[in-house]
Amino acid sequence: MIAKHLDLKNIKALDPNTALVLGTFDGVHAGHRYLITHGKMHHENVAVLLIYTNKKMTKAHQKSGVLTTLEDRIKIFAELGVQSVYLLNLDEELLKLEPRAFVSAVLVPLAPSEVIVGTDFRFGAGAKGTGEDLAKFGHNYFVTTLLKPLYYEETKVSTSLIKELLLAGKPAVARSLLGRYYTLAGLVTKGYGLGNKLGFPTANIALDPSYFVPAHGVYFVRVKFKDKDYFGMASLGYHPTVNKVKVPLLEVNIFDFNDSIYHDVLVVEFIDYLRPEVKFASVDELIMQLKKDRENCELKIKRGTF
Repeated sequence: MIAKHLDLKNIKALDPNTALVLGTFDGVHAGHRYLITHGKMHHENVAVLLIYTNKKMTKAHQKSGVLTTLEDRIKIFAELGVQSVYLLNLDEELLKLEPRAFVSAVLVPLAPSEVIVGTDFRFGAGAKGTGEDLAKFGHNYFVTTLLKPLYYEETKVSTSLIKELLLAGKPAVARSLLGRYYTLAGLVTKGYGLGNKLGFPTANIALDPSYFVPAHGVYFVRVKFKDKDYFGMASLGYHPTVNKVKVPLLEVNIFDFNDSIYHDVLVVEFIDYLRPEVKFASVDELIMQLKKDRENCELKIKRGTF
């Protein structure tokens, strides 16, 4: 798969019979996958125009963080069979383009056979352009298809809904909408050594601050390390019982694992929410609960209930 930034001064036309899917695609959730599936059903090739802006983190709906970084999204698109991904950074100049001018400057030179967007897609200065505008301004150059959103229990599938589910401790439901378990990735760093003292050694993971952080608590997880999968349990939060911290930490106790992994990258999949973060009256109580958490995880592994 080809992934590159779109150079508006040197745009090459897409291959013949290529559908172009537009959006921001945070999470690449079921609604986004629906657009791609439609393109694959009707065309030989599917390309994605991933629209982003370096200022997006200042928007109210982005302050909680993103479900997927740009790198994450590109990887997922490759897994979905997308042939090419074009990254379009909406800089100051592009943000000022009126909808008709955006179509002329960006979409017409790409010459897609079909442009596919959701009915809630907006574009152009002030996000004034609608899907209907896209069809009107591009009708001489490409076919425009507007697909209705998918719904979960009468609520539109969206990044916001998935975040709400993750904050409610429902990673399994979030998985059904994402098409995969929610993941956080980061570098393993030196911790306080508390896990070893408690009998549950942990890998302390430095999280990318741009990521959305789900509900604090203890999780049943799967860890990906060097193309191998391991089960484990993870604590996400502030260490309320011992060595309380000011910034949320992700610590993972990996089952049946003894490798040295400092400064390596781990990918943690959140499979199930075991319990909220609790301040225990003593360290002994904490250890007893951790043993119960481990037993709970092992039971899930044995039953395959995930």
